[in-house]
Amino acid sequence: MTGPRSALAITVLAVAAWAWLLADGPQAQVAEATGPLLPGLADDVAEVAAVQVTRGDTAWTARRDGAEDGEGGWQLAEFGDHPATGSAVDRLLAELAALTRLGPRTALPQRYALLGLDDPGPDSDAVGVRLLDDAGEPLADLVLGDRQRTGTWLGTPGRYIRTGDGRTWLTEGSVTLPDSPVDWLVQPLATVAPARISRLELTEAGEPPLIWRRPRLGVGFALVTDAPADRLVAAGIDTDRLAGLLADFRITAARPAADLVEAEPLGTLALETFDGLRITVTAYGPARRPWLTLALTFAPLPLPTTPAGEALGLQTPDITGQEALRLRAVTAGFALAPAPGTPGLPRDWPTPVPPPADPWR
Repeated sequence: MTGPRSALAITVLAVAAWAWLLADGPQAQVAEATGPLLPGLADDVAEVAAVQVTRGDTAWTARRDGAEDGEGGWQLAEFGDHPATGSAVDRLLAELAALTRLGPRTALPQRYALLGLDDPGPDSDAVGVRLLDDAGEPLADLVLGDRQRTGTWLGTPGRYIRTGDGRTWLTEGSVTLPDSPVDWLVQPLATVAPARISRLELTEAGEPPLIWRRPRLGVGFALVTDAPADRLVAAGIDTDRLAGLLADFRITAARPAADLVEAEPLGTLALETFDGLRITVTAYGPARRPWLTLALTFAPLPLPTTPAGEALGLQTPDITGQEALRLRAVTAGFALAPAPGTPGLPRDWPTPVPPPADPWR
């Protein structure tokens, strides 16, 4: 038989159970397990002043130029504040803001590695991403790990992510992760077509300059300086390769040009275009992996025309002027490491003339 006390106890338990259901019960647990991974980031993305990435044995930081007002471009700190591709950094921030939680996973550090969420480093495939405000305080601290192998309930693979509080989640959303800081560099820096080059001037250390010219589009270069007998080798230099140095100019690193003030240059190569652009490239050793600095001037020249007065396909002065401004913005004040395979590098400059065939052999 149920007495008054038993009835009262049952009533209290029922009320408590009902309160649990409304507050911290299954519905609240589901709400916590789902929703945005980084609530508020979408609205506060302008507060992000720096993005730090750790992948393998490489770490780098993209800093916002003018972070105090959430505007300005991005710069790579480890590359002497060389301009970064803002669209790539902004895309990462947008993708992180769009991540949603599909459910919690392990909270045991010893099981992190099973989800690819061990600490980023040389022996890990995990990628660390930290978002900092302009005071250097973290807005988010994430480790991005493996993708779920079987797909989520939405039918696309999810990704395991560990947050700064040590909790791990299966998340929904795409994140484009850079392999290295090179992925965030402005590339290519220059696209000066070899056909536009009208004059080449090559100066190697301790030697007088060699100058080649071509009078009009579509003809070959001619050496216009006298070369001493011991420099007849210069006749074998591939001028097409020299003219192509900036045709698709990409880099793998950058540093302040001031770092090279005491270095002896290997030589210089000045390239002039038919439309008035002059770029002087100075190379510093080592010869097989040089650092290059670029100095640029632009003085518009009349465009060459056919006898009928038709332009010969070169850029207008306005377009070339804009090109000069863009190129100066990503080269002025920097020493640049050109990508492997770039034509016209110092090791290509002294290419000797093949010896004539010996008719008696």
